[in-house]
Amino acid sequence: LGCLWQGEHLLTVNLAGHITYLNQANPEQPHRVIKGHNKFITALVADKANGAFYTGSYDAFITRWNYESGENEILSGTGHKNQITQLVVEGDKLVSASMDDSVRITPTSALAYSGDSTGTDSPVVGVDSKNGVTVAASMKSIYVIQGGSAKQVSCSFQPTCVAVSNDGSEAVVGGDDNKIHLFTLGGSPAEKSAFEGHRGPISSLQYSPDGTKIASGGKDRNVMVWSTSGELQIEGWIFHNAQIGSVAWSPDSKRIASASQDQNLIIWNTEAKTTRILIRNAHRGGCNCVAWWDNDTILSAGQDCTVKSW
Repeated sequence: LGCLWQGEHLLTVNLAGHITYLNQANPEQPHRVIKGHNKFITALVADKANGAFYTGSYDAFITRWNYESGENEILSGTGHKNQITQLVVEGDKLVSASMDDSVRITPTSALAYSGDSTGTDSPVVGVDSKNGVTVAASMKSIYVIQGGSAKQVSCSFQPTCVAVSNDGSEAVVGGDDNKIHLFTLGGSPAEKSAFEGHRGPISSLQYSPDGTKIASGGKDRNVMVWSTSGELQIEGWIFHNAQIGSVAWSPDSKRIASASQDQNLIIWNTEAKTTRILIRNAHRGGCNCVAWWDNDTILSAGQDCTVKSW
């Protein structure tokens, strides 16, 4: 689409938005290619064990980034055909959910999709994976995927998000009925109970790394903390001005980061419930997702097609 002399460098930009630093001595081997997302980012997960993180976008691309250098590569091969809704890393596997009615499992050692795909009855709104158990929530059902097979459980409500307990024995599923539904996963998966407290559909759920608590965010702008059996421990964290897009626990299970369509990020402290850190205008157009890199650093992504570290 265009060329530019910038000092000693000759740069080009193509239809994909990639900026290439051409090597005048060897045009076939450019010095550098800068890539990124051209559509808003809808999913984010850290893979600290490999010094990387992954992002997924509205136009179905998944990209792996090097945390230190910022270099990135787009996963190749036959992948998703629609918006990426959530990404999860468990061990050496990247689990991706999409609006194309599928869940895919890809080795983190590869930069190409594998053929490991599970079809669903409707768009997948969320996925989580712990202890070898993957649970995907479509708009009609949940799917428990383990050992190469999948069990489908129909829901009486419309699922909106999902999180799996650390031991893989239970999962919580958010609903458009404003409830958090607790499912047992062993044997024949079934609903066990429901937590009530939100005044709008649930938009994000996550178990704490120590396995003792659950964080929830909703379209009611509320961030809540629950025991794993459903007792409400913290409520009233309603300082966002729009719905919550994502909640994430710090590795030490003491703080929660929330991302909202109001463009802001908030860091909450479960040990000092009245204190919070507000990051205003983190992403123009809205913050879609947030993840912790370590106890002092978060990653965020949003409608502005960027990933930021704080």
